Amino acid sequence: MVQYNYQGQVAVITGGAQGIGLAVAQRLLEGNAKVALWDANGQALEDAKAQLKSTDVFAFLVDVTDLSQVEKAAAETENALGAISMLVHSAGIAGANAPVADYSPAEWKKVLSINLDGAFNVTKRAAQPSSFLYMT
Repeated sequence: MVQYNYQGQVAVITGGAQGIGLAVAQRLLEGNAKVALWDANGQALEDAKAQLKSTDVFAFLVDVTDLSQVEKAAAETENALGAISMLVHSAGIAGANAPVADYSPAEWKKVLSINLDGAFNVTKRAAQPSSFLYMT
């Protein structure tokens, strides 16, 4: 397996408490990165932190659909770990499985909010020059 050296790098992983986000966190930790898991599920965050068994992983409860929570999590991450140099945005949901005629508008809005608004909020924060460490 290919190994990468992420020594000195700080990675934020949205949706990092499970699934693809958790798998990416494991690989980044194996490459010596410091990892901030951002997730809206507190229990999953605790479980992920315990599973990863690393002093270089930190967990932050954040709803990516709320820009103020994203900004707060970014500031807390920077205070705990230093400048953020990597972003893995893997927060997302599939939503209910139903025919369109039966699909709840509230469920559809939830899917769009997490998958689109969340991506916008996290990317907006990442795009601020004073926020994330830009690698050249």
